[in-house]
Amino acid sequence: MKKLIGSDTLQIESHRAGIHPCGHERLLFVSKCPGCTRDQPQNGFSRSALQRLLDGGYPIEAYCVICDEFWPVSLWQRLTLAERLLSA
Repeated sequence: MKKLIGSDTLQIESHRAGIHPCGHERLLFVSKCPGCTRDQPQNGFSRSALQRLLDGGYPIEAYCVICDEFWPVSLWQRLTLAERLLSA
């Protein structure tokens, strides 16, 4: 079952995006590229990696395959990710 939390800049799916080589579940979220304004899937983060980044106050960077650019997710996106991690 997919549940999307969305706005014009962020969506989070509740299903697994896959498994990292080290065995950690990856989470999928979609972030809008500020350059081309296309929704870009972000599935390279494990649940534990996102939690460490959020807990430590470190930036979470999204990536656009079309523009080949990175951008930090916004404070609102960080809060939404944190809420989703807590509810899962």
